[in-house]
Amino acid sequence: MTETSSRVTRKRQKAAVVAWLLFVILPVFSWNRAYSYAAQDIWPSSEEDSRLSIVFVIDVSTSMYDILDGLKEALKEYVRELRTGDSIAIVTFGKYSKLHYRTTIRASSDVEKLLEFCDALSCPDEYTYIPHGLNTGVRELYRFFQENPNGRHMLVVMSDGRNNPPKDIDEKSVVTYDGIKNKFFSKFEPGDNWYISYVALRGASDLELADFVQTECHGNKIELHLDQLRGKTGAPPLICEARIQLGANVRVGSDRIINFGSACVPIKVDIPLLITPLRGKPEGQPIKINPILTDALATSKLTAKVTPSEIVCGATPTKASVAFSINGEWEEEINGSLLLEPVGHTIFIVHPLQLLFKFEKPPKINVGRYNTAVKGSPWEEIDRLTLGPLKPGGKVEEKLVLRLDGGVPSEGMEIQTTPDIKLPEGIVCTSSAELKLNRLLGSEAVISISAEANEGSSLPIGWKVDGNLVLKSPGGVAKFFPNPIPIRVFTSEAGENSGWAAGKGAPSRELRPWEWTKQNSRLILFGITLPALFGGSIMFFGIARWKAYMNRFLPLEGWLMVVEKPQGMNLKNIELKPLSERLKKSKLIFGSEPFSDIAIPHKSVDKQHAQVRSGREGTPAPVYIRSLGMNDVNVNGAVIDEEVKLGDRDIIKIGDVQFVYSNSPLKQVVVHYKDGDVRYGIPLTWNIEEDGFLLRPEGKGATELQMYIPFKDLKAVFFVKSFDKEIAKKIDWSSIYAKKDHLIVEFLDGEELDGYTIQDYNPNASRFFVVPGTESGKEENNICVLVERLFTRKIKVVSKQT
Repeated sequence: MTETSSRVTRKRQKAAVVAWLLFVILPVFSWNRAYSYAAQDIWPSSEEDSRLSIVFVIDVSTSMYDILDGLKEALKEYVRELRTGDSIAIVTFGKYSKLHYRTTIRASSDVEKLLEFCDALSCPDEYTYIPHGLNTGVRELYRFFQENPNGRHMLVVMSDGRNNPPKDIDEKSVVTYDGIKNKFFSKFEPGDNWYISYVALRGASDLELADFVQTECHGNKIELHLDQLRGKTGAPPLICEARIQLGANVRVGSDRIINFGSACVPIKVDIPLLITPLRGKPEGQPIKINPILTDALATSKLTAKVTPSEIVCGATPTKASVAFSINGEWEEEINGSLLLEPVGHTIFIVHPLQLLFKFEKPPKINVGRYNTAVKGSPWEEIDRLTLGPLKPGGKVEEKLVLRLDGGVPSEGMEIQTTPDIKLPEGIVCTSSAELKLNRLLGSEAVISISAEANEGSSLPIGWKVDGNLVLKSPGGVAKFFPNPIPIRVFTSEAGENSGWAAGKGAPSRELRPWEWTKQNSRLILFGITLPALFGGSIMFFGIARWKAYMNRFLPLEGWLMVVEKPQGMNLKNIELKPLSERLKKSKLIFGSEPFSDIAIPHKSVDKQHAQVRSGREGTPAPVYIRSLGMNDVNVNGAVIDEEVKLGDRDIIKIGDVQFVYSNSPLKQVVVHYKDGDVRYGIPLTWNIEEDGFLLRPEGKGATELQMYIPFKDLKAVFFVKSFDKEIAKKIDWSSIYAKKDHLIVEFLDGEELDGYTIQDYNPNASRFFVVPGTESGKEENNICVLVERLFTRKIKVVSKQT
């Protein structure tokens, strides 16, 4: 083989390799479309919705010279598959970015011009200014989106190096990822309106770009090592496209999430699908279906499976049905997605690529009854059902109410009630045989249980027998039913119906000594064992109460106030108690994942970085923090290596985010006296209806453990964020108080306070709270101010809230 022919062969091999790389990544482009209910078997799609807009952002630095020819061939192959109405833009970047070509395909001549441009690509630049190229690419894709909001919009970034901008850029004009986010994302949401993929050629990825694509854009990153693929030959693969649609009987909300009903594990649902071939020749192309659960704890306790795990696209629209099952132990809501992953190396564009789903929190059944003797018949729980006193030929009956806590499964819930009790011949116990709850019936159902004795029945006086009423369902949701309900059937006591002892109408007689001993043996035994049972019961219930006390749910108390965070991060102050109560967790995890209890989406934070928990001693309960794994957690400037109890105003640093912990927003006060004296401290008592309060002095010169401060000696009490004004400037607390009436308060010393009351203004109140307005000129440190009316000259009501 000649040297010339060898070079040509290698060049063709490179072209085929890069073409293959490009085609491998394109199947990832898809997103969730906002389906609506339809009467048809399958939701239809419009012609406008099928149009494609794609922007390629290509690195043309000098390091790309040996793979650029292959990249050209890949682009040309892709361009030949574009359809009328599709839009494409090609952006290149090196020292700066440039829009080289942008068009919508109207005729074959548009394709020819685009092919000519692909041939003209070159690598003239020595720099790799990635953010500049990405900014231009997003801008062009947004223009396509404005022209056709219903189409599919994709962006591909391809580079073989790390960000290397030119050195002579003015600092004010530097393009950053945060700048791109702030400029576009509020009106052009990634992962919804458009999708992005970052292809790191040669396996050399830029970490900042990868983090931005995956965390902020909800896209994906692919690292490809070209050296491992050299030598592959053959023509570039075909380009094809298919659409996946759901049957109309599948409930999909406006949030694009499939609602499968209640999470009554084990779960099995059938999902009807329609696979419609669109571009190219996708027939025979397999699509793998992979179920993913969002919650990490659910993933560890549940097993999700789809059968069959692959579906195949046909030459014509093809119906398929997959069985989705979940097994394990779980009693909460289940969220996740079904990932539709094309298999193989063909450019097989499947949309949507994932189907979000949820199962609602499963129902739990409470058993009780309505107390008809009380007005309004309030609900009351029951511990035992008593059927009696039962007499010969008589019948006694009890009615119960089953109340559902949570939604009913969409298919309904069958409930069977069965008395499990051994009764002598002649006595029968029955209950409501079967009930069915559904969304139309409601969340309550009434059942009845009765005991009936035949006329000739004969039982001793004071007879009783215990058993259970068992509730179950043939639908596999028995675990959500309560424990069996104890029931007791009994006869009358002596003197009420003595005919039970020896048969109806038999005369009574005096019992002989041995008969008395035999009949009262239980009473004797009871008298002997009573002390032992009493002592054992005290011990048992003491242990039970201690266990219940130790296992009780305690929400975390306090606030985490954001002091420092990376530029552009949307992270607000965190009130721990409502978050803890909503999640029903006494321990909260900080992590970078979206499903973390406290999510901090930043590269400096690990997936599971730290944990805060509620202690069980003291009132209010303390809060503890510890690091998870090898991650650094700083408290007051020092890295902690074991669990630490947090104190009020402790400074916590997790990754690049800094918080101040506060267990009471109104804890640190600055007391201003009428004579101008100022004291700093923490109130030990506080009731503005009393004459004064106790203060624990803080700061320099504080020598007293506590001091009493009369309100009549004061001008005002300022509740502040922190005694450290530099820390206070970084804390935003303005949103936690409702603003009522707008006032301007003029004090006797001439100072004015412009702000808002936190409740309706009462002109007769001796003192009242004011939240300083942002325009008041007061320091940012003030949360609210208690104004003493005796030290005011004038109070002007600017406006009242109606």
